[in-house]
Amino acid sequence: MCGFLFEYGNTRLNHLDALENLLKLSNKRGPDSSFSCNPTPNTWFGFNRLAIQDLSEAGNQPMQSDDGQLTLVFNGEIYNHFELRKKLSKTQWRGHSDTETILAAIQEWGFDKTIESLDGMFAIACYNKNEDSLSCARDFAGIKPFFYGWDGKSFIGASQYN
Repeated sequence: MCGFLFEYGNTRLNHLDALENLLKLSNKRGPDSSFSCNPTPNTWFGFNRLAIQDLSEAGNQPMQSDDGQLTLVFNGEIYNHFELRKKLSKTQWRGHSDTETILAAIQEWGFDKTIESLDGMFAIACYNKNEDSLSCARDFAGIKPFFYGWDGKSFIGASQYN
């Protein structure tokens, strides 16, 4: 099931304790591990993991690309991720998670083409440090929840509302 929470755009992010406490509210969605990171001072990602496809630490999120330029949180399941791996130029994989496949695809093909190639149910948020941009998507049927809001300074998103 998993659960994620993120904030992007607040230039001061001086409320990290509040974000960590909010993340704890979704820990029932992912009891196997919980991590957070700040790819930049104005970006925070948190994730509670329910390990299903790759039980190793290689599947932990938030997940960053090898060069540290992309940070991703993802809730769902990608049915064709092993097929997608065969189309990517990456040959060294940390593990077997669909999250790592999505991250490598975004790095190689870009966000839009990657989303178009996914067969599954998902909610995704990906921060690009090079562009200082955040891209988000969910599956076309809306199976996986994705809640978001804008308060005039920050874009905030989560996979759980309460």
